[in-house]
Amino acid sequence: MAGLLVGAIGISRSRYATKSNCEEKKDSSYGSTIQDWLSIDSMKTQFTSLSSRLSQISSELSGDPNSLFQEIVEESINDQKLNPELSWRASVRIGSDIGFCEKGFMRERKHFMRRALASLIDVDEREIDERDIPVVGIAASGGGYRAMTSTTGCLLGARQSGILDVVSYISGISGSCWALAGWYSVAGGNLLDLSNHIKSRITTPFLDLENFQLFTDAPTNKYLLAGPVAKLASKGGTTSLVDVYGTLVSSRLYVPNDLSRLDPHHLKLSNQRHLLDGSLPLPIYCAIYHQVPDQIQRTNDSDNAGSSSEKVARDQSFISPSYHWYEMTPYEVGSQDVGAFIPTWALGRAFENGRDVKARPEISLSILSGIFASAFTATLAHYYQEVKPGLVMLPFFKAFDAYVSTFESDLSVLHPFPPAELPNFLRGLNGQLKPGISAAVTERETLGFMDAGADLNIPYVPLYRRGCDVIISLDASADSQDVWFSKAETYAQRCGLDTWPIVKYPGSSESAPATEHADHDAEIPLDKSEVAVKKSRVQAFSQLENEDQKSSDGDEANPFPAETKGAPDSANPEPPLGRCNIWVGDSSNKEISARMDEPNEEMIRSRDGPALIYIPLAPGNGLDDPAKVWSTWRFDYKEEETEQLLKLSEMNFRSGEQQMKAVLKAIWKRKRDKRLRMNSES
Repeated sequence: MAGLLVGAIGISRSRYATKSNCEEKKDSSYGSTIQDWLSIDSMKTQFTSLSSRLSQISSELSGDPNSLFQEIVEESINDQKLNPELSWRASVRIGSDIGFCEKGFMRERKHFMRRALASLIDVDEREIDERDIPVVGIAASGGGYRAMTSTTGCLLGARQSGILDVVSYISGISGSCWALAGWYSVAGGNLLDLSNHIKSRITTPFLDLENFQLFTDAPTNKYLLAGPVAKLASKGGTTSLVDVYGTLVSSRLYVPNDLSRLDPHHLKLSNQRHLLDGSLPLPIYCAIYHQVPDQIQRTNDSDNAGSSSEKVARDQSFISPSYHWYEMTPYEVGSQDVGAFIPTWALGRAFENGRDVKARPEISLSILSGIFASAFTATLAHYYQEVKPGLVMLPFFKAFDAYVSTFESDLSVLHPFPPAELPNFLRGLNGQLKPGISAAVTERETLGFMDAGADLNIPYVPLYRRGCDVIISLDASADSQDVWFSKAETYAQRCGLDTWPIVKYPGSSESAPATEHADHDAEIPLDKSEVAVKKSRVQAFSQLENEDQKSSDGDEANPFPAETKGAPDSANPEPPLGRCNIWVGDSSNKEISARMDEPNEEMIRSRDGPALIYIPLAPGNGLDDPAKVWSTWRFDYKEEETEQLLKLSEMNFRSGEQQMKAVLKAIWKRKRDKRLRMNSES
């Protein structure tokens, strides 16, 4: 691991050898200007400090009898006060239904939500039957620190509006997982504490030399290094770049400014259960496993011999690779796609034939945090799709694209950076899992997990199987929305959710159609008109910002102006995206537009599908292009920059507050009517 840290430092040095970054760090030890930083004396000081820090880390990780490494290993084996799970045995739960513990949590959550819903929709609490309470899920996108901060701001808006108190689940991807992890650990469930923590902690990048003091000095060195050391000692997969990345990120996100509050239990995902008394939603963290069909794997492991015609024939016979979605809650870790779950505290130990082999400490949240946001472990095919929109306008693009497409089967299985490995709890379960699961998956000692955003950057998937009546989508991604709308529809169909609202996003007519019998392994290509779509989106947001400015100029008492947009018509099936966009599905008539930004109670009650409320990171509050300022791969922000994004995200959420309340009230009435009708018929 020390060697990997050296590599990370090398990246850090090159990153700061630019004028703009050096100027951003003018108050740090790097000096106020690039000239100061490049001076001989400064460079000597920097490299002396670097050498000293790395020497200390190497010494502590050496494995010598008195080293920190050995101390951590001893605790991971014997300290049952720190790791009570060492005395517990675990088995695999076969099936895809919701676990017993989560069902118990939902009963408690509904007790809490009953009063909250009555207050929110302005009805007497005695009118609320818990069976009629809408199941509301929030799906928060990926996008690094941008997504983490924006998700936090939106949740602050949800809390202020009272909507958070009727939310059952919050699923996260990538940066939004970091927000959830901080909220349920170091912030103790307090969103205001979380926002203040983020503001103060991300002023320094995790690759700053000052930050490496946390890895050499007590008590933070043991706190941060325990995760990767325990994983290495338990032979739970090789230490990877993802593990180092997660550990470095954790040094900024899960270390409180007041070190007296440092608690190793904060780095246990299962420990978040102590906050689940019903007063907060259930957090769901998402990752994916890339299943490569056996014949592809065997071919990649052998010589790539044969003629071109043989290669084409071989490629055509391959089954496409697929992604299995894994969800992690404080209760369980597992996959609906596979049909197997284990207790969260058992993640990190080896399993054989459905039983754990030996008790080991729960895998650290620092390791998981690297997995959640490991976008760099995507396949080469995904890398190409990411840069493809920027190549469309180049000469000979079509020819180049066609050429690259001939290698799609190869590119879709190659990972430049391998995903992080964890012990495989599916080992020995061949024949007991869902149909279509490769036998090779049950033979592997480890499974490689990666950022779920490589497949779908908004985590709708775990909410589908939980029967959500309303899904609030918080999108802080920098990608084309059309891709995520299309993939969401495809996944809904795979889950048998034929009531999912169809989103006719501008340009979507040219997207690959999603059919009822869509191949589970199919990849949805990017829309060919993506550049035009993005341009129209920017124009719509710009117009919205101008209208909000006029509104705020005329009415300073309303900091969260509600927006109004025209209803869909035949000539314009979807109006431009605004800050709050609503669709309500219906299984009986898919010809009628599902768009309903101005909720109509009668129409909602006449439909039987879930409501999708989509809240993008729209510009405003001085941020004309949030994704440009808040780049996915930037890791340091001034406190005022963070405050600006927090306020913007809160404003974006609260601008749709009244529409969301109207939707919740209508769906509550719809569920009540259905229950009463069924009772009268029985």
